[in-house]
Amino acid sequence: MADTNDEAIREAEEELRVRGELEQDALAERERQDTRRRHDVNLADAEVAEALRLAHADDQTRARYRGEARREAQLSRQDTAREVRLRAGTAGRDDPAADADRNKADRYRASAIIETNRANRDDATADTYSADARERRLEAAQVQEPEQPPAVEAVLNPPKPAPRARKNLRFRRRKTKELRDYGLGD
Repeated sequence: MADTNDEAIREAEEELRVRGELEQDALAERERQDTRRRHDVNLADAEVAEALRLAHADDQTRARYRGEARREAQLSRQDTAREVRLRAGTAGRDDPAADADRNKADRYRASAIIETNRANRDDATADTYSADARERRLEAAQVQEPEQPPAVEAVLNPPKPAPRARKNLRFRRRKTKELRDYGLGD
């Protein structure tokens, strides 16, 4: 009889120990999964932040190239206007000063063409940066947050009970008597 009781106690203790180990293993596995989910969320947040940072840098670079393209286009228009003025001034003249003015007008035309090409190149570069920024924003929008844990885990790991709401509480009256004792109340 004593042996069966001792044996039953040992079996119960063994069962409790095994159950405790299983609970510890399950808890450790849940902790690993939660840590993995938090890590995935942090990675997703970091990817979004990096994509938005790069998109902002691309926007700034695009704005800089657009500004340079505007300045170069302005220089091209100025050089073209100077060329037209010089050519109009040399019309009908056939002296050495007119030849010098025509040569100068040719240089202004060449300079205008160069500035126009630079403006077009910078404009195309700005378009490329604009497309890159748009692509990075789309990439940031498409980064998916890790999926929500399955509902089975919500049942297995119920949330901690919320604190009870204190309903219909009456506001406490000021303790005017105690305050009057110290010369603070009405």
